[in-house]
Amino acid sequence: MVISSQRKPSPLARGTVALTMVALAAIVSPRLLLQAQDEPLSSGVAYTSQIIALIGLAIVYVAVYWAAQIVPRSSSQKVVSTYLGIGAGIVVSAAQFIAFTVLAVQGAALAGESVDSIVALGQWKQLVVILVLIMSALPALLRWNIPWRVFLGAALVGVVALTIVLIGSLVLELTGGSSEFLSGSGASEPFTLENENWRVVLRTVMAASFPAALLVLVSERPMKTTEYRRVSPESLAKALVPAIVMMSLTLYLVLATGMNDHEQTLPGVYFAGLAAGQIAQVVVALAFVATGWAASSIGFWCLPRLVKELAMDHVLPRHLASDDVVRARVTIVLGTLAVGCALSGYLGFSVAGVMIFVFMMAVIFLLFCMAMAFRGHAILQQSMDRAERTGARTSMWVFSGFAVFGAAAIVGIAVAGYQWALVGLLLLVVPSALLVFFRRGRIRVGARLAARDLTRGRTLPTRVHGVVLVNQLDTPALRALTFARAARLTTLTAVTVDFDAEATKRLREAWKEAAIPVNLTVLGTPQGASTTNIVEYVRSLRALRPADIVMVYAPRVISTGMGQRFFVRHSTPRIISALRTEQGVVICEVPFVLSAESEEG
Repeated sequence: MVISSQRKPSPLARGTVALTMVALAAIVSPRLLLQAQDEPLSSGVAYTSQIIALIGLAIVYVAVYWAAQIVPRSSSQKVVSTYLGIGAGIVVSAAQFIAFTVLAVQGAALAGESVDSIVALGQWKQLVVILVLIMSALPALLRWNIPWRVFLGAALVGVVALTIVLIGSLVLELTGGSSEFLSGSGASEPFTLENENWRVVLRTVMAASFPAALLVLVSERPMKTTEYRRVSPESLAKALVPAIVMMSLTLYLVLATGMNDHEQTLPGVYFAGLAAGQIAQVVVALAFVATGWAASSIGFWCLPRLVKELAMDHVLPRHLASDDVVRARVTIVLGTLAVGCALSGYLGFSVAGVMIFVFMMAVIFLLFCMAMAFRGHAILQQSMDRAERTGARTSMWVFSGFAVFGAAAIVGIAVAGYQWALVGLLLLVVPSALLVFFRRGRIRVGARLAARDLTRGRTLPTRVHGVVLVNQLDTPALRALTFARAARLTTLTAVTVDFDAEATKRLREAWKEAAIPVNLTVLGTPQGASTTNIVEYVRSLRALRPADIVMVYAPRVISTGMGQRFFVRHSTPRIISALRTEQGVVICEVPFVLSAESEEG
């Protein structure tokens, strides 16, 4: 029996990202509705927007559920690349990068707004948001293995606090236990097209679509394996239903308490202060800070895994899929952090931030549904099985309808505010262009390296000459000489450059005393010595016989102790860099590890 060393993650661990983001939506969605209005939010606009948003959420959930049944192990980028082309797949990948960046900023903005609600920060609020962003990026930058229970616990703290506040506030509002909670105090005239600006209504509807847009992203989680690419629709439903209830209750209380003109206040914190005083307000605000940090950290936490997935799908270089490739992933997280800090004021708790996020998710949803429709059409063209053709025909028409819904969302954002659509397109074009540039560059290099003539370059060299670079006769140099002699080369010569006449004299004497059976060649003079002398010497070995090969052995000292790193050179020597561009030259660096034990010996 074979026992796998890879432990299967629990369903709760796999759903941590989705649960955290749903918690973020439950807390911030009512606030986004308040900010989408130029004037105090009317009950007609609020309920109409909520109903339309719930219909959109239901449509997205059906699409997510259907996709999980048809392509459970394929990412959206992979499906789009397969059926719409690699260009469309790159657009989806770029939209995912931007979406996780916006979510990281939204989480940090929630933490900043929560602190501002209890301590008036004023102009310092932006600095707090940037500090939270930096703290959230540290786990991804330093590769800290933080347990998923920490993120989940921080997210649930805010949900529990909001639940308690909503229940207490609802009881007070219904029983008249507090003068602040009087039913209908915030009501306004009924909603009609005559007394409402339809563009403002459309903007409110798009702002209310934030949970539906969030569902598009969290339904698919970047993972190390393809087995758990998509979050279970059942798990999403268990998280969405309570979130919808909380958002609806919050909206009701916003209208009932007359909070519809307090768009700069978090509803949960506002209700806590009305119901239980300042202490409860502080406690709820701190709980929201924890949830904001969790959402921001998960936004950064998903970026390296998204890079790994894109590398596995051949959008990024294949070597980025390896777990030990750290520098490239850290660079990506640092770049995302810099962009997030620069745009935190624009992408935070603002209408622009939510509109750009909804725009990105609408693009992903549109392209994915189009790809699924083309998938059904392709099956109809190839399959002769009746049941398979029936399912393919159904999915083709259903996902075509979903694609129309995604296109309508994009048009709605453009109509509500063309500037948001333009900014979204600009943010989408920049990473897409970078991905296309790198991909085309790799394709061109691969085409140049492709072997068109399999017989070319297979002639064995006539001779293999060995050159050992020596500065002084120490242990690393002796090891390099031993390795070179063991290779049984045609010729073997030790080479040094006469930079210092006294040092060269001591090297000759030590060489003669050690009786090393390898000739020592001294190049240059102290007046004109340089690394060019070695390059010219290596070239001279191949001048008469271009088919020969020169093996250059260079001793390389590597230190492991922190106190020795300052005195040992770890960069590539200039002579090695110069020889690497020479034809027919092979560099062989012979390492010598300078540890504490070797120093004592």
